[in-house]
Amino acid sequence: MTSGAIIFFVISIFIYLAFGERILDRLYLNDNQSLFILVLIVSGSFINIELIKSPNISINIGGALIPLLLSFYVLFKINTKKEFKRTIFSIIITGSLISFINYYFRNFGEGRDLIDPMYLYPLIAGFSAYIFGRSRRGAYISGILGYLLYNLLTIINVYKNNIETELIIGGGGAIDPIIISGFIALLLVEIIGEIRENLNINKEGEKN
Repeated sequence: MTSGAIIFFVISIFIYLAFGERILDRLYLNDNQSLFILVLIVSGSFINIELIKSPNISINIGGALIPLLLSFYVLFKINTKKEFKRTIFSIIITGSLISFINYYFRNFGEGRDLIDPMYLYPLIAGFSAYIFGRSRRGAYISGILGYLLYNLLTIINVYKNNIETELIIGGGGAIDPIIISGFIALLLVEIIGEIRENLNINKEGEKN
């Protein structure tokens, strides 16, 4: 690796950490907790843990395990039954929607796809999680766990059809669709929330 590539890599890591910290701050984590989690995600991106030998199924620490644990932590911090139930519903809808689209467009990768599934599925998960999750916590959790639910359904399909393959859950590490899904969902809540708030302020100003 050239010195220029190393510098670019280091700068990218700092940008990712700064951006990710701002995102995680919205989940009622303090700055130190957010930064610690992001460091775990980035460093854990290089480590896979084998779950099953045949078929070969592994989980990436940074791309799946840390987001999974964080999502459960945030999920059980929800203090109202209504939001908790809505979040569980959103997780199921999000995972099912991605699975349906994956099945319907099962010819992905054969040159006919308009957008790479690496980007399409997180966008679907993010929008679905925002629509049904609604709150910051609900949307983020739904984006993460909804995508992991899709991964679980994929594993079940592999077993059911006795497919010999290698699956790495969260194999993309810090930029895996699992993490991107949560970030997109949370960003949508923030952006649309800001727009609605500004519209309400403008309406109140016009009334006055």
